[in-house]
Amino acid sequence: MKRIEMTDEEIKREIECLAKNKEQIYEEQKRERERFLNDPANTESLRRVRQKMAISKLLYDIRSKAKLTQREVARRMNVSQTVVARLERAKGDIRLSTLQNFYESCGAKLDLTPVWK
Repeated sequence: MKRIEMTDEEIKREIECLAKNKEQIYEEQKRERERFLNDPANTESLRRVRQKMAISKLLYDIRSKAKLTQREVARRMNVSQTVVARLERAKGDIRLSTLQNFYESCGAKLDLTPVWK
C-alpha cells in the first residue's frame, strides 16, 4: 500500500474543502444508498441482513430482560464471552441448538412460529 504524505497546510485545505462540500457529499451518499436499497438485485441479500439483525436484537433483548451479562450467559452456555458477543452481533450463521442453548441460559424458552408468505 502506497503511503501518501501531506503537509499540515495540505491537510488543512482538504478538511476545509470537505467541510464546504459536506452537504453535497451527504446528498450523494443518500442517493447511492437509496439506489442500493431499491435495486431488485439486492432484495434477497437485504432480507437476510435484516433477518440476522432482528435475531441479533432479539438475543440482546432476551439477555437484557434476564438481567445477565454476556459473561454470565457464556458461563451458562459453557462457551466464551466472545461467542455470546458474536451471537449478539449476528456474526456467522446461528444453529438452532445454539439458539436453544442461549434462550435456556437466559431462562427463556425458544418457540418457533412459521410465517407463511
